[in-house]
Amino acid sequence: MTKGRLAAQVRRWQKLFRLQEWNLETDVVERAELEPKHSVGNVIYNVRGRTAMIAGAREDGGDGAERIALHEMLHLTLADLVDFATQLTDHLSPDAQCLAEDAISHEAERVVQRLERGIMDALGERR
Repeated sequence: MTKGRLAAQVRRWQKLFRLQEWNLETDVVERAELEPKHSVGNVIYNVRGRTAMIAGAREDGGDGAERIALHEMLHLTLADLVDFATQLTDHLSPDAQCLAEDAISHEAERVVQRLERGIMDALGERR
């Protein structure tokens, strides 16, 4: 995967999901540099600043720039909701807060994966 290909796909999904208020950067890195481990892409964002960095693995495991960009842009689409839910944990004890934040992240990932599969299936039917 190239940085240009990933950037083009990110711009495509940014427009389709109407996320133009976000200032996005992209990069292609070695897979070992990505978190969580064994992922082929990730997004790090600042909700208040409306900035995000989307990275894809140079060796993407066959997922390709389109799928990685879609997946990470779905995370960005949910960013405000995830941020709001995370703020609600501020009054919890540190241990409970950690558990709640892990649960929020896990559920957000489940939603993103479900939407990604549905969108990719729909795109496959139209091609």
